[in-house]
Amino acid sequence: MIAIQASEILQAEAGAGLVNLSHQILYIVMSVGCAVFLIIGVVTVLAMPEPGMVRPGVVSSLRPHISVPRAARGAFATAVPALVGIWALAGFFLSLGPSLAAQLLHSKNLLWGGVLIFLLTGLGAAASALLARKNPSMVMLGGCLLLIIGALVTFASIETGAAAVLFVGTAIAGLGFGPAFMGAYRATVTAATSDERAGLITAIYIVSYLATGIPAVLAGIATSHYGLRQTALVYSVAVAALAAVAVGSLLIGQMAPGRVQRGTRQVETPPGPGTAPPCPPLTPRPGAIERKSTGHGVRRPSCKAVATSAPAAPTDSSARRSDWSRTPPPA
Repeated sequence: MIAIQASEILQAEAGAGLVNLSHQILYIVMSVGCAVFLIIGVVTVLAMPEPGMVRPGVVSSLRPHISVPRAARGAFATAVPALVGIWALAGFFLSLGPSLAAQLLHSKNLLWGGVLIFLLTGLGAAASALLARKNPSMVMLGGCLLLIIGALVTFASIETGAAAVLFVGTAIAGLGFGPAFMGAYRATVTAATSDERAGLITAIYIVSYLATGIPAVLAGIATSHYGLRQTALVYSVAVAALAAVAVGSLLIGQMAPGRVQRGTRQVETPPGPGTAPPCPPLTPRPGAIERKSTGHGVRRPSCKAVATSAPAAPTDSSARRSDWSRTPPPA
């Protein structure tokens, strides 16, 4: 996610600055930016160690698999309003944000549009990096609250015509944009077992991409009929309402007496790609204490040996979590 936001920042700033010189440079900037991002992505994927088991069937593995496991349905339902609001806001700023900035500033300098996108995506990436180790549900809650404040400040700036307030509202929304998505993503994914996450992640990104494109297209159509100002006002209120629904769902799930919401319970977040779970705690075998007293024949098993000799996974869904969910990450 941080890499995606970084590419958006670079393309927005470079594109906004160069387009002022020539409109034809826009195509060059976007083509070069997409090519660079594609190369970086391919190199990163090839260099990343594969944590899973390599099995035959390359063609069949490319078939999309979409699923929301039962254990993650509560968290997914809570995250959907936040995902829609987050990416609808991103789609609006990426499509109509520069035009809105130019209208409020009464300036034809397209660099202001790049600054607006930089505030949203740049601060979102920075906030996500700072809160990567925090509890996902709390990160999502804080991000949605900031998203509400940012949307309302943006509404006020459009209503009053204060261009400076628009940038302040965008910065606040950016601080909520990154954490809200990261928290929603992790709170949902950690509720599923490792073999169920591929389909769940697919479902999350389908919702996110649809929320980015469809509202932006509708906003473009509305702009041609009702004007940019009215469209932006309604859009800001809609984003704030969606984030408020997500906040209400989180608070209800956490405060309801006697109710355990499996999707938003506090669990340890999974490690990053290409990392291995920590070694499970060692249990001495019968008779190891006697051999240890003599000092002969005692050897501490390695992580690999413990992993290969681990017992089969229990059938209880609450206990079928991998070792990273039972062992807290290093400080």
